[in-house]
Amino acid sequence: MNIHSSFEQEQKEYEAFMDTTNVPPIDETQMQYLLKNPPILCEGEDACIKYYEHGDRCRCIRTVFKWNAHYEHYLNLVKAEVEHAFTDLITK
Repeated sequence: MNIHSSFEQEQKEYEAFMDTTNVPPIDETQMQYLLKNPPILCEGEDACIKYYEHGDRCRCIRTVFKWNAHYEHYLNLVKAEVEHAFTDLITK
């Protein structure tokens, strides 16, 4: 595979990830599993060449989440969990 076709393949994968049509329902059981067992992902720009192209929507994250909508939902769950833990901490 040459560099041009590799770039085209990466772009197609990214576009499919970002596509908002035909996104299947979110599997809440899987989301809860991922909250308890967070995925180990790349360390950003220095560890992942695809991070440079697509930021935190690199191929590493796309191997765990097939659709951006699911990833966004997961990020919101993580945020809510952190906020809840923080609130619990400061109200004790």
